[in-house]
Amino acid sequence: MHPEIQKLVDAGKLTLNQGAAIDRLPEGTFVLHKSWGFGKVAAIDFLLNQMPIDFQSKRGHQMQLQYAADSLQAIRPDHILAQKAADIDGVRARAKDDPISLVRHILECYNGKATQDQITQVLVPDVFKEPEFKKWWDSTKKLL
Repeated sequence: MHPEIQKLVDAGKLTLNQGAAIDRLPEGTFVLHKSWGFGKVAAIDFLLNQMPIDFQSKRGHQMQLQYAADSLQAIRPDHILAQKAADIDGVRARAKDDPISLVRHILECYNGKATQDQITQVLVPDVFKEPEFKKWWDSTKKLL
């Protein structure tokens, strides 16, 4: 555990579980929140006991470390949402060149249980506009 996080645990400002959760959220980690959706940890301020999160709809949103530990879920850098944030052009190229692989990857990111609506939410409007997606999805379903 990061020494600063351990200090907060020792001081009783974080529980051991919260400390472990914060330790898994270093700067640059992609995260999910139930209400605010996808974001990225911008920094951790141990002095103020906060971390700013860059959510898609709320840039620089300050979260108390306790609340962040309890409400944020870290996602892997290879998760489709992280890939879209890091390399949207690469995801667009993959959708065009290897749609089966892209759909398979999306399914893997959602534990094999992504619905058509979830796939749509992942790809529209960032990768495709709605009309383009419908054409792409129809042709991809035939390939699948």
